[in-house]
Amino acid sequence: MTYFNSELDFSAINLVISEIVLIIWTEHIAAICVTSIIFLYISTLHMKYNFRQIKDRMKQCIKSGNLFQLMNAIHKHKYYSDLTLQFNEVSKYALAGIYITCTPSINIFVYLTVYETNPYLRILYGLGLIAMFVVIFGVHYMSSSLCSAAHDFTGDLYSLLFRKWIPLQYKLKILTFIGRLCGPKIGFYCYNLFAFTNQAFYEYIAILFTNYLLLNALLFDN
Repeated sequence: MTYFNSELDFSAINLVISEIVLIIWTEHIAAICVTSIIFLYISTLHMKYNFRQIKDRMKQCIKSGNLFQLMNAIHKHKYYSDLTLQFNEVSKYALAGIYITCTPSINIFVYLTVYETNPYLRILYGLGLIAMFVVIFGVHYMSSSLCSAAHDFTGDLYSLLFRKWIPLQYKLKILTFIGRLCGPKIGFYCYNLFAFTNQAFYEYIAILFTNYLLLNALLFDN
């Protein structure tokens, strides 16, 4: 800003120190974000692969009528659901930090990009806006895809219950499993506030738009 605006009066020492602090802060924040995203991507990829394997096995068991193997697949689904919960206990803090940090930054960058008159600063703010939005979109996409993979069993199980006669003990286990799928979302959470799902992403876009209008109205009134 000192380079583009000659009216700003800063000493050379302050500029050098500020630049060093900014570089160190940026590197640390970038390292934390990149590490968190890589950890989330690997965890999500591993869980999604296993949930899809379980779904394929369930379909084979439903076609063949092998209820014993179907129960084993349900128990395996519970194992990976618990494993997802354990991963979530570690990742929910990082995801909450990314969410809370990027959300106000996106609103500020949108406002600065729209109302900045300096073309160089507008490009800089635009790049910051794109980077923040890509991070949020990547987090939502990976987490919501895991949630969809973990819950994509209900239709096949309902078709099994309605098409074939099943002993009572197996039917109760299948109904219990369906109830678990209809309960709390299996996936990654923003701390303990909400799960990252497709609906949560649409609501997030609506919140960004609403916050931008509120910020615009507030600054315009002042």
